[in-house]
Amino acid sequence: MKKETMNKETLYQLLIDQKNELSQRIEKIEADLKNRYVNSRSSQKAVDHSNDDVLGGLKNEAQTKLDLTDEALQRLTRGEFGHCIKCNTEINNERLNALPHAQLCRVCAQKEEGSAKPFSKASSMSHV
Repeated sequence: MKKETMNKETLYQLLIDQKNELSQRIEKIEADLKNRYVNSRSSQKAVDHSNDDVLGGLKNEAQTKLDLTDEALQRLTRGEFGHCIKCNTEINNERLNALPHAQLCRVCAQKEEGSAKPFSKASSMSHV
């Protein structure tokens, strides 16, 4: 089976589109947080505070993805896009299509994910 590759212009446009979408998402969240009406009832204040925490988390997640997208655009410009930053292996197109800002190949991503988790999913399921 022939490996399909995206050209540089297509990759660039995909990353720019992702950057624009993330920037708009962050702007909407910031506007939501800024314009929130806090109800005077104490029970509602707790809910509002919890909602603010959720919005803050969504904003942080979008900002992280935006930063990764900016880094991917820089790697594309330098001709380094599509190669793992740890092992320099080519990142497969399925992964890049799903995560255009991917910095790691599947193997390195799994290793990094595994080292970040103290126990496996299987072991955590045995305690349920």
